[in-house]
Formats: sequence, structure tokens, C-alpha cells
Amino acid sequence: MRSLSTPARTKVFLDCDPGRDDAVAILLALHLPEIDLVGISSVHGNSTIDAMTYNAVRLLVSYGSAEQATRIPVFKGSEFPLVAAPRTASTIHGADGLGGVEGLLDMSNERVAQQQSEALKSNAIIGMADACKALAPGEKLTLVGVGAFTNIALFISVFPDLLLEKVSQIVLMGGAEGRGNKSPVSESNVYCDPHAASIVFDCPIPVVICPLNLTHTAIFTDEIHSLLLQPNPTAPFSPEAPLPPAASDLRLSLSTNLTHFAAAYKRKYGFLGPPLHDPLTIAYIARPELFKGTRYRVDVELKGDHSVGATVVDLWEYKKEQVDQDPSNWGRKGKNVLILEEVDVPAFYKLFLEAVDAADKVCPIGAR
Repeated sequence: MRSLSTPARTKVFLDCDPGRDDAVAILLALHLPEIDLVGISSVHGNSTIDAMTYNAVRLLVSYGSAEQATRIPVFKGSEFPLVAAPRTASTIHGADGLGGVEGLLDMSNERVAQQQSEALKSNAIIGMADACKALAPGEKLTLVGVGAFTNIALFISVFPDLLLEKVSQIVLMGGAEGRGNKSPVSESNVYCDPHAASIVFDCPIPVVICPLNLTHTAIFTDEIHSLLLQPNPTAPFSPEAPLPPAASDLRLSLSTNLTHFAAAYKRKYGFLGPPLHDPLTIAYIARPELFKGTRYRVDVELKGDHSVGATVVDLWEYKKEQVDQDPSNWGRKGKNVLILEEVDVPAFYKLFLEAVDAADKVCPIGAR
């Protein structure tokens, strides 16, 4: 049953480094009815900042309606981490972050060219602030981070009053309790800027994270892939049968993206399908009742020789005497992070397919 406390439509500002799963997060943010996407910003991570900004623009214009592509701004964000040396993740996402993806609109499209020009002249931190200032009295937005957290850390530091007054929560894809995917113990978004992650985790409002422990349970299977390509199959799914043709250019675009994602995950990690990490943040905002989580004290390792970027979760409350147990304290002295631990995977993929159906009816590369 839907929680009565969940707003009918939550305003969301999405900060991302558009690679393969970021693309799906953007699609969900555009087309889930519970979400009102008010802005997108790019950040370093999966490739260069110019590539990340261009990918954000292309995905917005290709996957959104004409109204969304005109109304929702894209802002260029931070090129480098706060302190650490720059790191990218091209082995999974391709050199430009969306290697091998077909069907996206490019600079020959007038809306893409205009949005790209505006985005390159903009500033992500000011964009976040302006989105907050545009809210009605008493209204708040949710800030979502699915790349390195540099932009969000800077926003928290530069606009602390806006954070407290206008941001209800920060929802992140990041971290891992135990095994990492960028180092033996570090998840990529935290590893790309551990100092920024430390600042964000310790900010004085609710912080929610979707760690690898959760996202690795949400595997994109061949059966879901088949339903993505053909929403009204004429025969039951068979793992031995070839995948059907795509019913639209949108579905082909998503399929080529996730096919490359699957190949990279099989090659590097031995997974049978790719986990859709970033879209889980949007699904949580839209349907929090699908998730279970626990609040912990979480710190980020900043100095270790072998563990920089590790998210150190105090599972057994070793720091109980040092941590303020007041549940209203989300800052550096309290239990600062709600870690999502379980998700209803079939329900999540039902949301995913519903968002694709909605996009197909209105986006310029959809079936309509």
C-alpha cells in the first residue's frame, strides 16, 4: 500500500555522470508520475565533464517530451574532485560514457544544440541554488546524486541555509559495506571523490544511500530485456529464443546501452546481467515502500593505503558512546546515513517498464 506520507509528486534535482545506468535514471526521473524533475547537472566520473554534460543533454532531449526538453535545464558541473586525483570509469561505460549506444539525438538536433550551448555556460552549484530559490514557500526538493558527489558537497558548503530550508533529503547511489567495484573495498562514486562523500554524508539533513549491496540484487535479466524490446509479446519468454526486435528507436537505444553494460559486467565481474545501480535512487523517491533500510553511522576512509574511499559502516555500534542517539541529528555527530538494504526487484522492474511505456508515447525517438 502506498505510504500516505509520500508526496504525490516530488521535485527532484538530479546530479549525474551519464553513463549506462545514469541514462535509465534520467528516463525514470522524466516519466515516473511521482517525480517532477526540475534540473540536471553533470559531474566528473564516468568520463570527462564535457562528455558527461553532452550525454545529459542528449538523454534529456531524446528521452523526454518536447515540453520537458525545453523546460528542464542542464548545468555543467565539477571537472575534478575536491582533493583526490581525477579518476574515470571508462572500462564499463566506454570512452564517452555511453559507448555503443544507438539512436540518441545529437548536435544536428536544434534542441540538443541549444541545450548544450546553455549547459556549457552554466554552473551546477548555482543551478542547484536557483532550483531551491524557485520553490514555493514551504516547498522542498530532493537532491539526487548518482555520480561523484563533488557538486553536492560544494552546494552544501556554499549554500548551507538553502540546504536546510529547501532540501528535504539527499538520495545517493554510492558506497558499499564490504566489497567495492572501483577498488577492493570502495564503490566508484565515493572513490572518485571521497572527500566530497564525507562532506555529504555528514550534512545536517537526511541522507539515503543505495549501496552496491543493494544494487547488485537488481539484475537486468534477459526476460526483462525481452519485455523492454517488445512490450506486448506474442509468446511466453524462453531463454533459448533470440531477443525480439525493438518496437521503437527508444527501446533500441535502451537495449544497445544495456547490452554493452551486460557485456562489460560479464567480462569484468562474471555477472549474468548488469545491475541497474542509479535508477534505484529514483525508484526509492517514487515508491519508498518497495525498500527496506537501516540507519547507521557511516564514515569515509580518506587516508588508508589500501582502502581510500571505503564506506565504513558501524554495523555493531562500536561508536555508540561517541554518536548522538537523537534521531533528529543527521550530521557529523549522529547516525548520518540511511542505508537501503532490500528492494522488491520485480516491482522495481515493473516501474522501469512502465516508465519506458510512458516515454515511448511522448519522446521524439519513441513509438508514439
